[in-house]
Amino acid sequence: MPCRSPFRSGPTAPRFRIAGRSGTALLALLSCLLVSLLSPDHARSGIPAGIEVREPLHLPSRVAPERLALDGLGRLFVLERSGTRLLRLEPDSTWRAFGVGDQGGSRLAHLGSLFGKRGSDLFALDGRGGVLYRFDLDGHWETALSYRGAPGDASSEAVDFALSASGELLVVDRAGGRLLLFDRFGGFQAEVTAAGGGDRPLGPTRLALDDEGTAYLLDPAARTVRRYSRQGVALDAWRYDEGLMRGAGQAACVDLLPNRTVALAAGDASWLRLFSPDGVLLFHAEFPAWRGTRITDLVAFDDSLLYIARPDQGEVARLAVHHADPTDPARP
Repeated sequence: MPCRSPFRSGPTAPRFRIAGRSGTALLALLSCLLVSLLSPDHARSGIPAGIEVREPLHLPSRVAPERLALDGLGRLFVLERSGTRLLRLEPDSTWRAFGVGDQGGSRLAHLGSLFGKRGSDLFALDGRGGVLYRFDLDGHWETALSYRGAPGDASSEAVDFALSASGELLVVDRAGGRLLLFDRFGGFQAEVTAAGGGDRPLGPTRLALDDEGTAYLLDPAARTVRRYSRQGVALDAWRYDEGLMRGAGQAACVDLLPNRTVALAAGDASWLRLFSPDGVLLFHAEFPAWRGTRITDLVAFDDSLLYIARPDQGEVARLAVHHADPTDPARP
């Protein structure tokens, strides 16, 4: 287990409500300087210093966005709550529905999650049927891959997935508390959460990969993010709830900004937090106007823009992340 920095969360990180800022400039300055020394990525792009809620993207009537994905070209895709319809945001800000209905003679089953960011394809997972679908970026279904062979398949509950740069499939099994690895042909390879060492997850729900292949596994039941190397070795596990009020909502989604900042959002829309890869809290934001609503997913477009799925409002919120000047951390 690597050494952990004693400067973690709480007052070290800037805390914001959208209506105003609390905390001190001195503590924010110390946080910026510390993390800049520890992380070359953040030294280049600056430390998160503010979040601005921008005009949301409104979806067609009666469409509730459940999951989000960005393709290799940066285009946004939405999976609606029913799990049977995909939509893509077009350059003229309209939405195009695709991937539904007749796809080569068979209708898509219930889809649970999406994955893009790799080349010219979009992938969707049917966790109930154990099938991974691949679409081209015009919405045409290309292939369907069955993944099987993992111990306990009958009782597994696949809720999220990701694809490595080499095409390996990682699947999150919430019921079994497992992260499963399959080869590019769907053959079972290993249970990462068992072979890698470390504590077993209690109820993992979401997964994100960085460019080096490190897996970030969200385990809300333990209020923890667990990291595994590309080789499947458990690196560490850090809590995301330090400094949160008692009864604060659990994290519902996770994604990585290109500079490897880890973004987490609460399912009850009570908070959003940004962390360094090893769990140092960089920024905390609260959204009083969103209380009583739900957040079901988030994706990072770049270091400065997050998309947030808000199904009850039928919209995708847009959050601009402002960074401190890396040459002058006291100045946003």
